[in-house]
Amino acid sequence: MKPVRLAVSLCLAVAAVACGDASSDSAAGAGNASAPAASPGAVSTSASRVVPHEKLVELLPNIPGFKRESDVQATTDTSENVSRVQLDYIEESGTAGLSVELMDVAGNAVMLEPIKALLKLQGTRQSAGGTEEKVTVVGGYPAVQEWTAEANNGSMSVLLAGRFLVKVTGSSVAGVGVIAKALEAIDLKKIEALK
Repeated sequence: MKPVRLAVSLCLAVAAVACGDASSDSAAGAGNASAPAASPGAVSTSASRVVPHEKLVELLPNIPGFKRESDVQATTDTSENVSRVQLDYIEESGTAGLSVELMDVAGNAVMLEPIKALLKLQGTRQSAGGTEEKVTVVGGYPAVQEWTAEANNGSMSVLLAGRFLVKVTGSSVAGVGVIAKALEAIDLKKIEALK
């Protein structure tokens, strides 16, 4: 049985706005995909070249207790300076699920602002629906944590080198610690060093 997926995903929502209808390609033999014309206000603010999604695919982790559930979804959009990979995992002995998303936004202000704003959060904030938001530290990096205890759903996101977004989303997991351990399974230092 597949776990219930979180309805809202910060990176996915922002990617949908900034990248329009860019098609996803399987990492196994997929080339770069380009989105249609940029949406208003989504112009890249940096001349930095985006890291191709193939480099990000190599950094998707193996997560103890979970198996890869699907093919890797991967895109590179050089017009928007965004590359993205996403992979779902399912718990080996249950119905809990994890989703790992790695993105290079290469200075795209539209995509950077939401995570930068959340990283400035002081203390703990309660949102509608019982979601608790706060900034914590995972693997030595500041991370935005969102957790809804009633549903056992949540996410943790980090921003590396001012351009790489790493997000782990958990659905029906035993606790927020499961999400933190999955985030720690990702080689954040390698992602931070990509050029």
